[in-house]
Amino acid sequence: MTKRTLRTFCLLGMFALVLGACSVPPPSFHFPTKNQAPTAAFSWSGSSSNGFGVIFDGGASLDPDGTVVGWSWDFGDGVTGTGANPTHIYNATGNYTVTLTVTDDDGKTASTTETVNLFPPTASLYTYAGNGLSLNFSGGLSSDPDGSIVSWQWNFGDGTTGTGENIGHQFPDYGNYMVTLTVTDNAGLIDHSTQSVRLRAPR
Repeated sequence: MTKRTLRTFCLLGMFALVLGACSVPPPSFHFPTKNQAPTAAFSWSGSSSNGFGVIFDGGASLDPDGTVVGWSWDFGDGVTGTGANPTHIYNATGNYTVTLTVTDDDGKTASTTETVNLFPPTASLYTYAGNGLSLNFSGGLSSDPDGSIVSWQWNFGDGTTGTGENIGHQFPDYGNYMVTLTVTDNAGLIDHSTQSVRLRAPR
């Protein structure tokens, strides 16, 4: 369809009609996209400083169209916390239902829940057959109720340490020493056992 433009002149005569055209950019439209929810995920391991301590890691949580800016925790024992990597100390062994809720930079949230089985190992050490300043130690009676022990660490009380289920050690001099065994299970949970060792010089 052709558009016609009508012009009316007040005087009689010949007039030159000049037509011009200008280029106008087409309008642009911006449609907001829908915010996608983040994905909550976490892992946990035992704390090296406390048998009932657990270190949580929510760093695996992701947001497909932004960033995760908040981590809120329910540790399953009536206590809550915040942060990507909190450490929580429980008061007793047991199964705890832990929930992590993450928030992205647009305020969208997501949650995930896992069960933390908190049953630390039991460390047990004993001393056997020695000679002079040398003694042999064993952590073979240590046990774990729901898994296996994967590490035995020794502190001989004389400034030296060692590793292994069974180990021999030579002390620098006669006297009393506090020997500590720390065992770690396959979940990263720990326990300690300490024994006083007295070395007497021969008469």
